[in-house]
Amino acid sequence: MGRELFLITLIILLGIASSYTLFRPLRKKIRRRMAEPRLDGIMVHAEPKDAGFEIVAVHGLGAHPKYTWEGPGHVHLLQDLLKKSFPQARISSFAYNSDWLVDAPIKSSQSISERLLEELQTKRQSPRLPIIFIGHSFGGIVIKKALSLAQCSEEILEDTCGIIYLGTPHQGSSMSLLAAMIASWTSFLGSDSTLLLSLRSHGSDLSDLEQAFKDRISRSLQKTKVVSFYETKSTYILRGRLSVGLIVDRDSASSCVWETGYMDTNHSGLNKFRGLEDEQYIKLKDKIDQLRTPPKFEEAYKYICDNSYTKERLEIKRLSGESLPLDQCYINLTILKHHGSIPETEEDQSSQFSLSNRLSVKPPPEELQVELPALFNPRKLESGSEKAPRRILIRGRAGVGKTTLCKKIVHDFVYNNMWASKFDYVFWISLRELNEMKGKKLDKIFSQHYFYHKPKGSNLAKTLWSAIEVLEYERCLFILDGLDEASGLASSNHPAFILLDKPNVIITTRPHTQLPNNLKEPDLELDTFGFHPDQVQRYIENVVRNPQDLNEIRLYIQGHELIQTLVRIPIQLDALCYAKDKVMKDSSADSMTSIYEAITQHLWEKDVERLEKATRNDIDVASNSEIDELIKAEMEYLEHIAFNGMYNGVIEFGPEHQDKIRRHIKLTYSKFPLHERLGRLSFLRSSGYLDRNKKSKRNYHFLHLTFQEFFAAKYIVRKWKSGALECLDFQNLERSHSEIDPKDFIRENKYDARYDIVWRFTAGLLRDEEVQRFFDLIEQEPRDLLGPVHLRLVMHCLSETGASANLQCPSALEEKLVQWTIFEYMNQLGLELIKDPEFPRKALHRLVLGVMKNRCFVNEETYTVPDSMQIYKILNLMQNITKPFSREIIATIETLLTGQNVDFRYAAAIALRGQSSLSEQTINYIVAILDIEDLGVNKLRGVAVTIQSQLQMPEKIMISLLKLLQEGGGISSMAAAEALQKQLKLPEEIIATMVESLKNRTRGYTLIAITRVLKNQSKLSKEAILALTKLAKTKEHPAQCAAIESMEKQSNLPEETVHTIIGLLVDAPDDIRERVIRVLVYQASFSKETETTLTKLAENSYPGNSQYTAAIALKYQSNLLELTVISRSNGTFKQCKQRPCQPSSDETIELGGGNYISPQNILT
Repeated sequence: MGRELFLITLIILLGIASSYTLFRPLRKKIRRRMAEPRLDGIMVHAEPKDAGFEIVAVHGLGAHPKYTWEGPGHVHLLQDLLKKSFPQARISSFAYNSDWLVDAPIKSSQSISERLLEELQTKRQSPRLPIIFIGHSFGGIVIKKALSLAQCSEEILEDTCGIIYLGTPHQGSSMSLLAAMIASWTSFLGSDSTLLLSLRSHGSDLSDLEQAFKDRISRSLQKTKVVSFYETKSTYILRGRLSVGLIVDRDSASSCVWETGYMDTNHSGLNKFRGLEDEQYIKLKDKIDQLRTPPKFEEAYKYICDNSYTKERLEIKRLSGESLPLDQCYINLTILKHHGSIPETEEDQSSQFSLSNRLSVKPPPEELQVELPALFNPRKLESGSEKAPRRILIRGRAGVGKTTLCKKIVHDFVYNNMWASKFDYVFWISLRELNEMKGKKLDKIFSQHYFYHKPKGSNLAKTLWSAIEVLEYERCLFILDGLDEASGLASSNHPAFILLDKPNVIITTRPHTQLPNNLKEPDLELDTFGFHPDQVQRYIENVVRNPQDLNEIRLYIQGHELIQTLVRIPIQLDALCYAKDKVMKDSSADSMTSIYEAITQHLWEKDVERLEKATRNDIDVASNSEIDELIKAEMEYLEHIAFNGMYNGVIEFGPEHQDKIRRHIKLTYSKFPLHERLGRLSFLRSSGYLDRNKKSKRNYHFLHLTFQEFFAAKYIVRKWKSGALECLDFQNLERSHSEIDPKDFIRENKYDARYDIVWRFTAGLLRDEEVQRFFDLIEQEPRDLLGPVHLRLVMHCLSETGASANLQCPSALEEKLVQWTIFEYMNQLGLELIKDPEFPRKALHRLVLGVMKNRCFVNEETYTVPDSMQIYKILNLMQNITKPFSREIIATIETLLTGQNVDFRYAAAIALRGQSSLSEQTINYIVAILDIEDLGVNKLRGVAVTIQSQLQMPEKIMISLLKLLQEGGGISSMAAAEALQKQLKLPEEIIATMVESLKNRTRGYTLIAITRVLKNQSKLSKEAILALTKLAKTKEHPAQCAAIESMEKQSNLPEETVHTIIGLLVDAPDDIRERVIRVLVYQASFSKETETTLTKLAENSYPGNSQYTAAIALKYQSNLLELTVISRSNGTFKQCKQRPCQPSSDETIELGGGNYISPQNILT
């Protein structure tokens, strides 16, 4: 209300009647105002050419229109600070004569408000922009009154997207009457009390205004965001010697608003700041950032969330037709390239040509894996600095989960607040749809994409895109799905190209897609890879409800190495779970081909019903051949389009491709149009849309590239005996097809990597003597001169033929593999072939036994290897082989395990690392090696890994390891404990003994190893937990740490244990505190007593960091709807929304006083 008010208050309080005392402080201001022309109306402070929104500021009573916005050092809020922070904002202020003490005009708040409206309506420029009003003190009342007046245009109401009040007395001020009294005493100066009396505390004028304001803008109430800041410091006079209290208290400042905040300053300081780094200014700036979204933009985005981002639309549909919630879907990402950095990778120990690498399911090094919540976290550059990526490219093959990834991002953003600190809006857009909408502007594209069913949706789409295009919101994230499907977007002339160049964008595409040359380089390039083994297990548990079926699938996967690779592809795992009866009951399903035959047969049975060709009862009793007859036309269509897609390098089939194949093969009549007929096939997935004329513009692709390769192989096999391959030109669909003999096609393309999986399937689909003819054809010229490419082709195809194949000389083919491996072995070339899991078992048997017995077979001669180091090398190599060894190989290795040569014993144990089903006798031989401490810590730990890898560990072995843990030396004891680390359900007596061991192992690696064993137990008994609780109370620091950490994954600890752990927090060292955090965070729930204890601890000012620990524990309790995080600086509470999930790795918790803590640093 002006500095004059403070002066007059001083006069009243001290009873100073002297006119000299009254006028001396005013003299300078009166002279300044007399020397300057009086400002009136709209004053423009910034007017950029391409303004995106406008800020209109209104000052309070007794304030100079210009100087009231100046802070220390003459820093002007409007001309200096906001102009720099928002270069795209048109900034203006409304000046009016607000004097009430000297030469005060006789006017009301209504007349001032009418003047504001008049200025806005006559001086606002085109185009109309969203408005944010800022009102200091009485200026807020002027804004409120103006928007409530009948003459306020609908345009101004619609455009008002936010109001920020700075100390506005919505319920009046107790200082109002005092100031009015002063004004009546100083009438000789031209004072007037009209405006002052309108601000009486809880006056009727203000109550009426509040109701009128609510009524007037009720239509846009949900759109206009209103924020109020209140002062926290008293106003002082007499050079800071006397306090007059708060000019406008919190209650008065907070009325009729939807969000309140405070500024740590007095009333006059609410609109004065020191600079861009001023903490109070940053609060104001952040609110403007949030409010500048136009109301219609919010309406448009809400419509998108309510219609496009519903949980139902974001669910994943399984092959069975059932929905799979997104929290049961797993997306794994790995860094391919980070702009400005070169990630270091370890040398890959498995063949780069193996099936797991070919299918992109092999996990990359852990340091390159990226969790989804941490996608935008800062990463270190080659220069040593850090940068947070904003433009991200994600590559992935069909079926590996790119669309699932997009759905999960949207789901977690909308429903779990993922990346809420970084973005406010997310837009998921199919690039293929944009590619199809050629010649349309982006607002039309948005209308088609998001608002197709919305009346007047085009207006919302126009508002949406205009705001994005003009304002260039920094907090909008675009997910652009399928760059490989949108070749037309490569041109910067395409209207949608602007989306690809947005600052915050995630682009998905398939491998090897070339980015447009004129596109900004991504900050981070990622690839998707398959499920982790534990994710496979969790997925099966989620979708298979019958315990017996669940156990059968687990055992089937464990017993088939090939299946272990295939099920790491999400769609393949879903197919296996759906077709489990067909796959697992087929005893011959031990190759990739036989598994795909079983899966496709089951899916065809489903499709027969969907195509309405037979009833479910008829299908259940039909034979495979009868099913094949029913879907003969559809099968032939899929084979044709799959092969011609491989031939032309096409995996996304547009309407033109679909129709070309239909006309070429003369597809038989169906009651369904082609696009719907294809949509009812389980093997295809669609993308695209239906235009307003219902004309199909859907693309189709196979579930996974391997399904396209399978049907392409079926086409080749069908044409093998009679007929020629009919090759269509997808580049020129008018050109007639060409024909080529299948055998010539195979001979010419056998080394083409594009057909690698096709040749595997072809070998597996051929029968009887045709299999031998296929391999004869492979052996013909042209031949790979260097050898390994050809041998790898032979090996992969041989693995698909099975034991029943009618091959005249499979041993001759295997012999060639053995000879080449020996050549690599003798010349130290890396032994690439033998690393491949598909290396024939008989060839492996022959090779390993030859080397183990100091004999290598070259042709028909025997070559003796005198150097025992060669045996050591072959043993070391064998650790990478997961294919089960024959009993004879195991027996030969056992002779080394029990021999006198310590190095051979160690190497023999390491050689068995890939064998997960060793006999109890063999494991006993390996356990005995753990007692040889001369081998050193690293080698003994390596031996322990071999024992860890066993799927089932006999109890006698566990007892032997426990005995060694108790009685062995330090290194042996540690290795024995590590050997038990992956046993999740140890017998109770073994656990009790290990807990007891913690007391005696006060330091060293053994203590750590025992702790990890206990921590990995799925559930500890009550007795074990009580023993650990007792140990946690001891003063032996290492034992304390071990006891607490051992209970980390126990989610339902007894109340006594929880209180014991919490009691350790006071004066706790960091390592104890961090372990307590991990235990408390993973508790399923807290009792009321525990919540109270933690809250008190969080409020208290104990030294150290116990306050932080209590706050974090409270924050991540899933049963708390809200939590309190303490701010040390002022002891007030900060309310935070609770997420019912584990801590997000990108989330940082503010604990006050400038202190922050990240779960990523604590919970890893």
